[in-house]
Amino acid sequence: MSGGIIITGDKELNALLQRLPVAVEKKIARQALSQALTIEVKAMKAAVPANMKDARQAIGKRLGKNKRKGIIEAKAGAAVGFNKSKTKKIEGKIEAKRAGKPGVGISPRNIHWFILGTQQRTRGVKIHRLKSGNVKMLTGNTVANTGQMPGKPFIRQAALSVQSQVQAKIEEVIRQKLDQEIAKQ
Repeated sequence: MSGGIIITGDKELNALLQRLPVAVEKKIARQALSQALTIEVKAMKAAVPANMKDARQAIGKRLGKNKRKGIIEAKAGAAVGFNKSKTKKIEGKIEAKRAGKPGVGISPRNIHWFILGTQQRTRGVKIHRLKSGNVKMLTGNTVANTGQMPGKPFIRQAALSVQSQVQAKIEEVIRQKLDQEIAKQ
């Protein structure tokens, strides 16, 4: 039976998967994807620069079923797989480490600043975007230049560097689990 799981590039594995019940097929696919995501997350965390160790805590994974599409989705990256309680726990640890230091640190809520970078930023000025053009208005606070942050594309580079390992792990786990399931039958 086919549960919609198709492996491209390996006809033998695909044929074996098609012979299994849908529930078993999905269980095998989830196990393979979970182990592959772990490899990817470890590579991403290892790629974080040494001076930004707190950013490692904001890298995670998510494996779940998309109910609308009826498929299993796997995702790894920055601020992935974090709910409010986990985010607050990480932020609490970061705040405790940063006591007395300026800034907010890197957490799941703002890791995108670190990865994508920011434009030039200024405090004390609010920009209103109008059809006729942008208007800068003072907020009443002291005007201060907060600078810009250059982007660091280490997440994408790490994911690309382990792509072949991830694919090999998926195949390995599927073969191993298929053998176990076939032995049961």
